Amino acid sequence: MKRTVILLLSLSLLLALGLQNLGAQKAGLVYLIEQDSAGASSAGAKEAPTWGDAGTKGWTVSALVDAGVDFYIFKAAPGAPMAIHKSDVEWIAYVLEGNGQLLLADAAGKQTGVVNFKKGDYMVFRADTMHGWKGGTAEAQILFVTPTKK
Repeated sequence: MKRTVILLLSLSLLLALGLQNLGAQKAGLVYLIEQDSAGASSAGAKEAPTWGDAGTKGWTVSALVDAGVDFYIFKAAPGAPMAIHKSDVEWIAYVLEGNGQLLLADAAGKQTGVVNFKKGDYMVFRADTMHGWKGGTAEAQILFVTPTKK
């Protein structure tokens, strides 16, 4: 429950800062805000993560891992599938752009249902929940936030 609250607060803050339009923007900078030894806040900047291969044809990813949170944006090409899989941590997802299908499955990986998602939808994944994906009619961009594995 505590992780879910942290993830929801993190995602809410990111969206409040205007990241719901991130998919339509060029990558900018990542600012690290911290306090120096004298007690003054400072900001350092570095280039934002670039897009890379997500390991599945038609899927790309940009990731930032810091502050105890993993932050990913996946892009799915129209119709691009991602095989049934699971994660050992909880996730929160927000659909920035596009649409598609979330494929539900049983422990053996057999599909048991479908959720049709669209821009503006949220999804909360419990740990060890089997699922897969299929891109929709246009490129989908999905923001995922999860606690960093220790």
